[in-house]
Amino acid sequence: LMERRLPFSMRDYVRNVFEHFIGRNIRSYMELACGKRDRKYFLDIANCPKRYISRESMERGDVSFEDLRKFYCDKDWMQDRIDQFEWDVKMLAKMAPYAAIQYIRKRIGYDDFIRDYAYTHHVERADLNEILAELEESAKPCSSIEEWFRHIEEYTETLRLKERQKSMDQEGVRLMTLHAAKGLEFDAVWLIEAMEGQIPYKKAKTDKETEEERRLFYVGM
Repeated sequence: LMERRLPFSMRDYVRNVFEHFIGRNIRSYMELACGKRDRKYFLDIANCPKRYISRESMERGDVSFEDLRKFYCDKDWMQDRIDQFEWDVKMLAKMAPYAAIQYIRKRIGYDDFIRDYAYTHHVERADLNEILAELEESAKPCSSIEEWFRHIEEYTETLRLKERQKSMDQEGVRLMTLHAAKGLEFDAVWLIEAMEGQIPYKKAKTDKETEEERRLFYVGM
């Protein structure tokens, strides 16, 4: 709707995938690829995936790969990891955002990091993969990392504006959950993702939970 310049309002909070830790991780990789060397970007992804780079090796405001090599000068195995880290960042700088995210996931090993994160933190891996899929989708139309960054800023600002305007009556498409739609009527309604596994929802395990999901679908209709 934003891209098509179609007016809309939201009844409920819409998550900003770029503010999710996965979104921040991917953006930190992109910032390094653009030549930034801020400590915060290194701290964010130095061990995503695990490289065994300590916070003590990144004490300064700006961090360089050469500084990391000096800190681990007595550890050859760490030199190899840092060399690979720097090489990967240089490779990302040559890519369009969508290809860069693919490289981060498959070549750098971020998908493996997410798998381990989901296991140790007891969260659904599918939910984390959904975040990655949304990030990839946002990057597809962008030909450069800078263009992707502009999209992120515009998207984030639009969400903030919509959140401030939530209490006002707005014309255009109204986005809401099935719960929020209860008791309301419209001339035209789109039920998004009305398919098995989404409605009834995949987390509905028991017959009682499935029946509740069906009743909720009825609310939408």
